[in-house]
Amino acid sequence: MAKGLNSQLASLMIVELLRKESCEQHTFTAKDICIYLAGEGVQVSEYTVCEDIKLLRNFGFEIFDKRIGHKFSYYMDDRDFSLPELKILIDSILSCAFLSEKKRRELIFKVASLGGRYIRDALLWSIASFLPLNGGSEKLFYWTDTIFTAIKQRRMISFYLFQPDEKGRPIYKNNGTEIIVSPVSLFCEYDQYYLLGTREGSNKLETFRVDRMEKVCTLNKKSSVTQLNFNPAKFSRKFWGATDSTYCTVSLCFNGELIGDIFDNFGKDTKILKLKENIYTADINVPICDKFFGYVFSFGGKMRISAPDAVVKQYRNMLELSFDTNV
Repeated sequence: MAKGLNSQLASLMIVELLRKESCEQHTFTAKDICIYLAGEGVQVSEYTVCEDIKLLRNFGFEIFDKRIGHKFSYYMDDRDFSLPELKILIDSILSCAFLSEKKRRELIFKVASLGGRYIRDALLWSIASFLPLNGGSEKLFYWTDTIFTAIKQRRMISFYLFQPDEKGRPIYKNNGTEIIVSPVSLFCEYDQYYLLGTREGSNKLETFRVDRMEKVCTLNKKSSVTQLNFNPAKFSRKFWGATDSTYCTVSLCFNGELIGDIFDNFGKDTKILKLKENIYTADINVPICDKFFGYVFSFGGKMRISAPDAVVKQYRNMLELSFDTNV
């Protein structure tokens, strides 16, 4: 190998070694680097390694050194992501119920590797026992790719929508016929992936669970969505999927311990007023639907709807219906 090419290759391999394998606690001396390069078929001296490192520093690579005995040892610490940032990303992957176990492991390994070998190994060791034993379908990745492409190209998509029966077998909705939609966006809520879009011939936004789709195809039809006139905050986490419901301003009375939950679900700018000791009220714009009533009921008497009267009556009727149902 020509001397100039050998030197250039050595410089690239030094950067790759230090980025992937080194950190402040795990460093490489010039001798260590020479041994590594020799194992890769590149012969250089320790002096050449030191000169290459000086050159790399001149070109902006942050290569640090620390003295060990009479020699210097080198490492790189310019990670794109810090350890806490990588841990947050991995926790997000772990919480995604729609991912299969295989895909979770693949993504976690890729994300952990962004921190270098030692951070990767530490992260993988720390989360090994939390990997779920089952998960969703890998078809979701194909569906999301198709949907994202359609959104970018402003084209409609078609798919079949199903819900499982008691044995997990699919029962197709819409009388078993395909559904044609102008896709608007994809959202992850309740650890599931949803498509937000409008059906052909309608301007009403609806949500569809992506993992409940089959045979997702891009059509040679222009999307009917010309402008995204919707507010993502409107599709509150607690009431996801209630796009067909009527929105109304509702007054809630609640125990003081629920203040944090109110802020978490309706925004930090929600105005909360104190009525009396440990009792508060807030006016919230919400979709009037079973999911909202279920949200109020879930606090076991620590929250109630105080206005308007029509919504209070509707809530009481739903509670009575839950006792009278024949299900």
